[in-house]
Amino acid sequence: MLDNEFFIALAEGDKSKMESVLRELTTPVSIKRRFDSENGYSEGLISTFGVIYAKIAWRHGYEVVVDTPYIPSEWLPVKPLAHYDAHYEFLKREV
Repeated sequence: MLDNEFFIALAEGDKSKMESVLRELTTPVSIKRRFDSENGYSEGLISTFGVIYAKIAWRHGYEVVVDTPYIPSEWLPVKPLAHYDAHYEFLKREV
């Protein structure tokens, strides 16, 4: 349910709710509940879903701030590149 709550908050532009959900995702209970979703590289170090969701928020202009070691703040800033190389043919098509 936390995942849905985050995306609803994102759709509504509710930054404080997004931050609340991210805090809840990084509580010991939630970390333990999602233990099977982590792997040997991230287990006990970060909340994979927390990092991904926080970066999605940043990408959409919501600079969420969550004081937890499970979501490293240094990883969050997102800035689109000035130029993208459309190497593959399907990237060159207009939509």
